[in-house]
Amino acid sequence: TILDLACGEGRYTFLLKELGLRVVGLDLSEDLLMYGKEKYPGLNFIKGDMREIPGKYHIVLSLFTSFGYFDTLHENVKVLTSIFGVLNDGGIFWLDYLNKAYVAKNLISTSQSRISANIEVIENRRIVSGRIVKDICFKRDGETKRYKESVYLFSKEQLEKMFVSSGFRLQNCFGDYSGNAWKFN
Repeated sequence: TILDLACGEGRYTFLLKELGLRVVGLDLSEDLLMYGKEKYPGLNFIKGDMREIPGKYHIVLSLFTSFGYFDTLHENVKVLTSIFGVLNDGGIFWLDYLNKAYVAKNLISTSQSRISANIEVIENRRIVSGRIVKDICFKRDGETKRYKESVYLFSKEQLEKMFVSSGFRLQNCFGDYSGNAWKFN
């Protein structure tokens, strides 16, 4: 069984299920899970906090930087401890996370896009106190909604220490989705 941690609406939960895998999606956002149930009927979702994950899994996936959002190091380590605790013996945790050095050097401060003909998205990014802070503005039919995201920029070494302190044994660290070697520190 695979856990898609912080699955949002479940787009990857859906893809994994389409491959014939047994997958569960967990997210804290009831709105995103409700949207996902409408968009992808038949998916197995759990509303929950990643610091207290229910169940047991062979694989836990944390995709597209869904780690590092909590305010304290202790809370972020608690996530890793929770993940370690729900893995079956020999289980695997796969973390997809930012490369701190690369982001600091290549941060795109502003971007604009359209997610539909009438919805424009404007994102402003900056690094503040070791975190990426992203201000997100959705403009739709004259209405504006604003959101803020903030995630720690942990270095590879910080992440490795956090993993080991949570009980993990590290196997690999890749530099990209093709499995190439890590290039930045």
